Amino acid sequence: MPDSGAPPRPTGGEQTGGQNSQVVVVAVPPSPDASPDQLLSGFLDGLVADEADYHTAKEYLDPGTAWSPQDQVAIVDSVSQPTLVAGSVAGGRVTLQVEGRELGTLDAKNAYAPGNGQPISRKFEFVRGKDKRWRIDSLQPGVIINQSDFQRIYESVDLYYPAARQGVDAVTYPLVPEPVYLRGRIDPLTSAANALLTGPSDWLQHVVQQDFPAGSSIDGPQSLASGDQGNVDIHLQGPAADVIRTNHPDCVLMASQFFATLSQVPTQQLDQAPQPVKSVTLYDGKDGSARCQGSSRNSSAFPPAGDTSYYLDAGGHLKSLDMGSGNAARAVAGAQLPTAAGVVSGFAVSPGVSGDVALLTQDGRRLYLGNLNSATEPTRQAVPGNVQLGSPSWDSTGTLWMVDKGSGAGSVKALVGQMLLPVAVEGLHGQVTGVRVATDGARIALTVSSDGRSSVQIGRVHYTGTPQQPQLTIEALQSIAPSLSTINAVSWVDGDSVIVLGRSELSAEGLTVQQIDGSSALIPGPQPPSATDGIQSISALQQDPTAPLLAYANTPADGGKIMRWQPSSNTWVLLPQTGAGTTPMPSYPG
Repeated sequence: MPDSGAPPRPTGGEQTGGQNSQVVVVAVPPSPDASPDQLLSGFLDGLVADEADYHTAKEYLDPGTAWSPQDQVAIVDSVSQPTLVAGSVAGGRVTLQVEGRELGTLDAKNAYAPGNGQPISRKFEFVRGKDKRWRIDSLQPGVIINQSDFQRIYESVDLYYPAARQGVDAVTYPLVPEPVYLRGRIDPLTSAANALLTGPSDWLQHVVQQDFPAGSSIDGPQSLASGDQGNVDIHLQGPAADVIRTNHPDCVLMASQFFATLSQVPTQQLDQAPQPVKSVTLYDGKDGSARCQGSSRNSSAFPPAGDTSYYLDAGGHLKSLDMGSGNAARAVAGAQLPTAAGVVSGFAVSPGVSGDVALLTQDGRRLYLGNLNSATEPTRQAVPGNVQLGSPSWDSTGTLWMVDKGSGAGSVKALVGQMLLPVAVEGLHGQVTGVRVATDGARIALTVSSDGRSSVQIGRVHYTGTPQQPQLTIEALQSIAPSLSTINAVSWVDGDSVIVLGRSELSAEGLTVQQIDGSSALIPGPQPPSATDGIQSISALQQDPTAPLLAYANTPADGGKIMRWQPSSNTWVLLPQTGAGTTPMPSYPG
């Protein structure tokens, strides 16, 4: 038991907890003379103890009883007291049941799915043996735990997989984060590495590559440990060891995946101080040789971010804001249209180092492409006459995503090279009014309007076809922020969450941070800033979550203004040198 910190609490439905709670639950072996209901309570306590393989909980099972706890985690509001549903003590066999309202689940790959709030139950059959002891003889796969225990035990971790880019020429494959939940205080580095080897979830696997061959593993029962210099050594076994021994590019990609994953893992355990992971070295087998290393220098999970944002001034000219040098506003030479081209009302700057800029005229019928590093005027792209473009957004692979509002269609278009392509959206109910693509280009956030309400839908991007004739499809839409009925702006905050500006039917305009897997209702994230009067847009820098949020507000009192969030003073700070444009809508690259 801990000798400092918060006192231990019972594990029942009244417990309160959090991801950083230091409450410790110690599993107690079964007592020989315990009754079935006492044994079930002890077994359920064993499920939330800090044990990697549930070895104490398994002592409650009759020898030979099959149980696969890794199949599913059912998260409920509270676990009820056991009730008898079949059998009798006198007959030597009883069935007990516990219930709870389902809030969410984790599948066998630790991916979260929201629950529907309906009651669920789990049955446990007990048998009395010849030694007069009661044991669990049959139970359903998986585990059931309450919300507070889930918050205390599990940590959100991003696993990284290279994007699949079939049908599109790509020099590099950006790494795509997948949020999963792992038991945070039981060897978190090894848990995360094993989860990465297991492969992506059913939702993501269609748009990423799985480079770890089936049957691969990490050598030995010993845990991974970050050394004094922040290096983690991983000894691969099985087919993966053969790959890294003979294919250096694949080895480097695997090492990059391990580094991107492990460097994000919270390593705070009960008896350890956090040690940041700075590099990962892969070995081919238990006593093999070091084959390659992954670090921030060769990881495509964290492309260069910079600290420059952009906005349109009152004349519709693109200007830059250097957030690191006093927010000085400067004109962007390669993104100024000739006077005859019209007024710019929408823009997007490509993330990374390419410097590409997209500019849309006010009518949405003219698209220009320029470059931040060029002194020449942007060039006009061919746009069909019935197309009306808006909401431009770049990914790091050079694809420009937009909404097509022509003929009231509310569809999605993508510019791949010089080709303006229609994008199919499977399962769409309504019209797309806004697009924000993740930097990796494998996931996209859509604002969808239907029946007088708007919502945020997260989809995966599937590339098919050939480089000469690519086909793009947005699949498997998942709704987040269901309590909001009006969505005004969306921006990616980091690899697995977005910030949403919107309101519900009963609340005023506000900002919320939403996990793309829908887990925000179960485990709330960081509290976002309060929305200021007249706020109309919000922008975050996905590659650097520490960068200040930018917002544009327009009120009758002082007109349009650009602001940045100042966490130290918990206030929005006006950027006066930007001037008062009509639609400046400040934005980071993306």
